Amino acid sequence: MKEAVKAVLPTSVANQYFELRGKIRLQKVPVRAFDTRDLRTLSSVDLSSGVSDPDIAKTWEEDHRAISAHCREGELNMGVNPGDRLAIYALILVVAAAEGA
Repeated sequence: MKEAVKAVLPTSVANQYFELRGKIRLQKVPVRAFDTRDLRTLSSVDLSSGVSDPDIAKTWEEDHRAISAHCREGELNMGVNPGDRLAIYALILVVAAAEGA
């Protein structure tokens, strides 16, 4: 279907169509409430430090190679792009270090 839409519509209109379709799908996802009282604040943790930390960058390169050996590399449809993977990785390491894990 996606290829048929792309073949018929101009790129800008097709992009608007796919964006609208994504919003409609997102609206169908049920909202779940949960109790946040047990969650601690991370205001004392400098989350941005992880992205620029050379040690984290080095371990990311090693771990990313290992992960890529088992999983397809690159941006996947409806997946997490490579830059966001690094950010998530750094965030986990910074929060774990702050908690003394």
